Amino acid sequence: MLRIKALVLALVISSPAYANQDMPICKGFQSVFKSLASEKGMSPVLSEGYAIGATATFIEDIKNQRASDVVSLSQLEKFVPERARPGLTGYGNTAGIISAALGLKNITLLLSTQELRFLHLAERGVDVVVLAQNAASLTQERHSKLIDIAKNLGFRIHVIWVGSAPSESEMVKFDFTLLAALAAQTNGAVIDLSRSENPCAKSL
Repeated sequence: MLRIKALVLALVISSPAYANQDMPICKGFQSVFKSLASEKGMSPVLSEGYAIGATATFIEDIKNQRASDVVSLSQLEKFVPERARPGLTGYGNTAGIISAALGLKNITLLLSTQELRFLHLAERGVDVVVLAQNAASLTQERHSKLIDIAKNLGFRIHVIWVGSAPSESEMVKFDFTLLAALAAQTNGAVIDLSRSENPCAKSL
């Protein structure tokens, strides 16, 4: 356990962009949604308003475990001022949005920690992003096996933590620490969204 805690500390030191929660991930998603609005012919000012609101909605859905493989573009306008709503229709690919926001070329998106049991089926060389609210049935033994799989297939595992704050209980802290160590040992990043407020809604 001490070794895992040491790895987590190393991760925080070596990955300040994602360890600091004020909050590069918000800028990443805003850039993605601003580009989307611009492609639809919106002005730079209105594109900026759409991007801020769409990001807040997207992050809220992730925090509340409402993420799915696709996202309704019209539903992303929940926090967008009416004059800045482009009236987009159709669906966006959640994995594509997250990979672009994180600056990754492509990802395999796992919507829960339980899906780690399919990690051996992941595409070689394509990073994995896990939306995690707990460690599920992840044991120390399976933890080691997952690291071996990631190294053999040449990808990193990134964790977006949407569970309770690690400070709330020893069980939550253990789960978070175990997953953070998994990311650290595969050179991945950890994004902690456990705070009660939506970190990307500050500018609304």
